[in-house]
This record gives sequence, C-alpha cells and structure tokens, in this order.
Amino acid sequence: MIFIIVAWLGIYNSHASIPFNYGNRIHDYSAWTPATRGDTNNIGMSGATLAIPSSIAGAEANSAGFGMATQSLSAQINKTTYEDKRIQLSGEPIETYQWGLGVSPSPWGFGIAYYSPITEDGSYNSLNTNRVVDTEVSFKEYRFTLARNFLEDRLAIGFSLDMVKAVREIGDTDYNKLGLSYRLGLLYRLPEHLIFGATFVPECEIGPSGKTNSQMDLVNFNQSVIRPSQIGIGFGWMPNRFFKAGFSLSRIGETKNTALLGNQNTATGTNATLVPRLGASYVLLEYQHYKIEFAAGTYYEISRIQNESNRLHATSGLDFNPYFVNLGAGFDLAQGYKNVIVSAGVDIVRIARTFGIIPPDPVPPYNGILPKVYKVSADGLPDGMTKGEKKKFSQPNVEQIGKIIKDIPKRIDEKVSGEKPLIEK
Repeated sequence: MIFIIVAWLGIYNSHASIPFNYGNRIHDYSAWTPATRGDTNNIGMSGATLAIPSSIAGAEANSAGFGMATQSLSAQINKTTYEDKRIQLSGEPIETYQWGLGVSPSPWGFGIAYYSPITEDGSYNSLNTNRVVDTEVSFKEYRFTLARNFLEDRLAIGFSLDMVKAVREIGDTDYNKLGLSYRLGLLYRLPEHLIFGATFVPECEIGPSGKTNSQMDLVNFNQSVIRPSQIGIGFGWMPNRFFKAGFSLSRIGETKNTALLGNQNTATGTNATLVPRLGASYVLLEYQHYKIEFAAGTYYEISRIQNESNRLHATSGLDFNPYFVNLGAGFDLAQGYKNVIVSAGVDIVRIARTFGIIPPDPVPPYNGILPKVYKVSADGLPDGMTKGEKKKFSQPNVEQIGKIIKDIPKRIDEKVSGEKPLIEK
C-alpha cells in the first residue's frame, strides 16, 4: 500500500505584466502540452509510463494501469510548477496539479483522480481599458476509472469517464463550463514482465459558456477550449520491483483555429504531431529504513506552436526515502523550458508501520545496493502483473486491507494508552 503526500516547489523568477497585443479574440484555445507532470519519478522518466502506469501520476497516461500495474491501494497529491516561455508569454510560471486514489482488488481496478494538463495564465495590460487583469485559460479533468483484467490477468482494459472543466477567467469575470468525455486504455502482459500498452483519447471541445461578453478588457475572450485527440502505444519492462523502463509514441491530433492566449496571431496545433518518450527508473539501494531511487529519460517535442522549432528534453529525478519521509529532486530541461523541482513529504502508510499501527510490509527490504536489473521476480509487484508466478511474499488482499483499515482506530488507542499492539506481540 502506498499513500504519499508530496509538496512541489518550482524554481522560477517573478515577472512583470505585459500588454496584450490584441483587443478582440477571434481564435479558440488549445488544451494540450507535452510537459511531464506528477511526482519526481514520473518526471524523471520523462512521462514514459504508457505501458508501465504503476502510480497515480503514471496512470494519467493509461487508465488500464489501475487494473494491472498499481498496488492494492495507492494515493498521491502532486503539484508541479514549471516555465515554458513559448506558452506562457507573460513569463509567469505554470502550475499543474494531480491527486488521486486507486483501489485494485484483482481482477478489478477503480480510480478517482484529478489532472490539470494545460494552463495559460498571467497578468496582462488590456489595450482596451488600460487595466492590468489576471487572466487564465485552463483545462481540468476529474477522472473516474474502471479497469478489469482478462485472460488470466494478461490483458487489462480501462475506461475513464472524464468530467472536464474549461476555465476562462479574466479579471472578475469567468466563462467556466463543464463537459463530459472519456478515454480508453489497454495493457497486455507478455512473458518476462514485458508489457504492451495502448491508449485512445477523443477530441473534446468545450464551447463558450453561454454568458454574454460582459467585460471589455478583451472582447470575445469567451472562445472554445479544445483538447486534441490522442492515440498512443508503448512498451515497458518491469522485471522486478527495483527496475522499470518504458518507451511510448503518441500522436496528438490537430486543433484547428486555436492560438495562444498571450498572442492570438501565434497559431497552435495546426498539424498533428508525434511525441516519443523514453525513460527508466532504478532503485540504487534499499535497506529497512532507507531507499534511494534514480530515474532518467528524454522526450522529443515536435512544436505545435507557429514559428517555434522542435526541442529535445532531458529529464532526471532522484528520490530519497529515510524512514517515512519522502525527499526528491529532479529536472526537465529544454530550450526555453525549465522545470527544476524539489519535493518533500511523508508516507502515511510508512508512518503507521513505523509505529506499529498497521502490519509491516510483507516484502522484506533488499538490504543492499545495486540489485540485479535482469533478475525476473514477482515479489513486491502488483498481483495483476504477476498472476500465475511464484511469490515468496504476497501483497495483502482486499479482505486483509479492509481488516487493517478497520483495526486502525484500535491500534491507535493501544498506542496512546501504552498497551502493546497485537501486531507487536
């Protein structure tokens, strides 16, 4: 079981407001960017998790991960702050958020998550009123996922119902609107823990909210927000709990008549584009109370912004877990793009284990450095990925998890009263 709360700090500089170079909006907004998001590990792997979506952050790429790749219980809260001078013409940082909860009683998987894949905002001077106005156009997704495994857990299919929100705010006026969409995900487990993944996301357009254009700072600001269609395939390898590697290739559909918020003369998404991603993660050492994991990757961004060149991203991340504390640092760098991150948080489950409130992890620590990458082992991996394989240490099933959760108040009371918990006896 994993329950992580993570705080993200972006390293950036403050910027002054700049003027809009237009006063009347005639184009829609595009709701997509290739920026990697999530925890340190996901960013370090360049988001190459389409075939190995083993966390809430990783499962953004493939909903089928809740059926096969995530643990019995998982949760995350993430915030990412980064700079992309091509998108955010105001020069201000871009903030994205993720949170989610997943329960995976094989062969089923259930997830509730929130993702904010794109935001354009900033303080701009209006040509019409000469006022400085705070402006935001963003796309937010509340995702409800159902996944199930078939063919002796070799095939996982995930369906997500997306309640999407187009945010359009300028000054004190908003033109926000809700809509519905969906996405499909697939994972197929091959021998030796090789995994094939595929996803499909249809285009989603959220039209004007129906309100009148009640402000004059930017006339006709209330335009459609369009999320492009997405089709992706990928391969992953997770031979054991210490190593994982993934490659994915996604096709992002065109978004006609869309342009940047800061400059509507700069078209976005005129043509469909491809995004290849490659990344890997390796646990360098693991002892009872210490763990260090390193991730590295790269992805190639074919520009969707008019007159901007393609760019190659380099990513890396390092996680250090002493006792129940999670510390991390990493980066995602490219020309005109900077995401340098530092994270600090606590693992609620490890706290409970440290103080004897819940039983210890059924899989003992490696107690060494540089575990073998090529050794195929089912121990410590999700049951949906290892059905039919021999395990020395099994993860708790749904009934056991339910009993553990039910007994938590009693264990806390025992700790407070000084009575030795039964799990210590």
